[in-house]
Amino acid sequence: MATRTGHLIGIQSESVVAAALKQMKGECNCPVTSFRRRDCEAYDYVVEIGTETIYLEVKTSWNEAYDHLRQFPNVVVIIVRHHSVLLTGRKRRRRIRSAKSWIRDALAGFSLKLPQEHWV
Repeated sequence: MATRTGHLIGIQSESVVAAALKQMKGECNCPVTSFRRRDCEAYDYVVEIGTETIYLEVKTSWNEAYDHLRQFPNVVVIIVRHHSVLLTGRKRRRRIRSAKSWIRDALAGFSLKLPQEHWV
């Protein structure tokens, strides 16, 4: 696991995060696995890039996210959900595209060994 400090991203809806990760799974040569929390040990999402394993947590408030970062500084990416909104059509596609871009930037910032060709 990477030893860099955590990172915060603000994304409006958790379903947008899930959709972005699902699309990213098809676009990269590495497994992007996702699962929901089963116990206190499990993470919301796990991204595996080569030998790197990056854990993503979804939090519903900035305070919750900062508290989590203080407790677990080695969690690489924390995605903060501001609030859930039902999005359809073009607006949803645009949000998913933005979410993918933010997640990629965050992953690249924490995984120095991440080859650019993984992200098409």
